[in-house]
Amino acid sequence: MMVLAVVAIRQCCYLLCELQRLPAISAQEVWKAAVQCCQLPLTTWLVFLVCLLLSLLTVLEDSGHIWETINRDGYVHFLVALVTVLCLWNRTVLGWAMAVTSNSPVVGDGMACSVFCGYYRPLSQTLRERMAQYEQDNDVVLAVKKLIILMPTSCYIEPELGVGGDEDIEVANRMDNLVISRAGNKERIFTNTVYKIRNGDDSPYYCVAEGATPLLTLNDMRECGELTAQQQQEQMNNFCDKIRELVEANTACRSRFLLVQYNDVREDGTPVPVSSVLRNVIRKELRL
Repeated sequence: MMVLAVVAIRQCCYLLCELQRLPAISAQEVWKAAVQCCQLPLTTWLVFLVCLLLSLLTVLEDSGHIWETINRDGYVHFLVALVTVLCLWNRTVLGWAMAVTSNSPVVGDGMACSVFCGYYRPLSQTLRERMAQYEQDNDVVLAVKKLIILMPTSCYIEPELGVGGDEDIEVANRMDNLVISRAGNKERIFTNTVYKIRNGDDSPYYCVAEGATPLLTLNDMRECGELTAQQQQEQMNNFCDKIRELVEANTACRSRFLLVQYNDVREDGTPVPVSSVLRNVIRKELRL
């Protein structure tokens, strides 16, 4: 019975943490969270059944003796129950929820390592050559010989930069694709886009830019209720810190990527045009 009591307390704690994570609490969401708290491994339910059966048999045989034993050695039974629960514990979705609810950096760090090893590092090997080929084919000069990686605070990145009404930026063209066979994908294609940034009456700037796609994943996780706004911000900061650390530690990546972390929403709630962000970054790189 003590095992059942300890597990019930633990699952109630999980339920409270899950309810705290809900962006908007409703009867349907509360019921869904409660059902998830009951989704334990089959082996755990088997142990519950055995413990319950043994407890019933013991009580039926001598109910007075069992209560006397609990009063005398209750703490021992509690420790045994706790150890049993820990041995049976299985990290399911709720265990993941506990991880992201805490200060654990596992989400942001993992995303940073994944995109660095699976995309940025392979991309760095031929990035300069592909940029030079683009300049030759299109008779333009890229203002910055680096891939500008945008990391907005909101974690939202448009499918095409500036598509939301920014008139000072437009797609110029794409560079030649990078084709690499990786992880069972024969001739996997990596694409990078060149953007044209208007610069007043002066010549426009051309640059290669894109958003950090893992941040868009964090945004999607928040929208579907897997992260709260606070958790998204924490993991966004973890991602930015980790990816900056990885890029700075790699000589090729350090000279080929430009990480830009910025607040994309003004105090009045209006969005900051991505063209102004890129323009300022380019001017800073050119020391203008």
